[in-house]
Amino acid sequence: MNPQDVSLDLLHRYNVPGPRYTSYPTAPVWKEDFAQADYARVLEESASAEAPAPLSLYLHLPFCEKLCYFCACTVVITGTDHSPEDSYLTTLDRETTGSPIGSAPTGGSSSSTSEAARRPTSRRSD
Repeated sequence: MNPQDVSLDLLHRYNVPGPRYTSYPTAPVWKEDFAQADYARVLEESASAEAPAPLSLYLHLPFCEKLCYFCACTVVITGTDHSPEDSYLTTLDRETTGSPIGSAPTGGSSSSTSEAARRPTSRRSD
């Protein structure tokens, strides 16, 4: 499609503010009445089941080599020094100890170039 083929009507229809991708699940899915105790109960029920369900996680790696304005998430600007990622990944690893992980995709502004994105999650079950 050529830019000159786009009608003014179409441009006006889609020229409206939209949500920014800053959280997953997205904010409209959140529920105020689902408290920390509810979350802990769900995790405990899953973990104590005869065959615990594997967790599906999205791991946002907040480390970027340079500041950009793509996602508007909180970031740590590392330049080419990716050493701050190690303690973050160690914490993620500790927090998932004992939990089978079925899927754990990573994301973040520079995640494709970071060492963290290339480091496998130790407890992945797939």
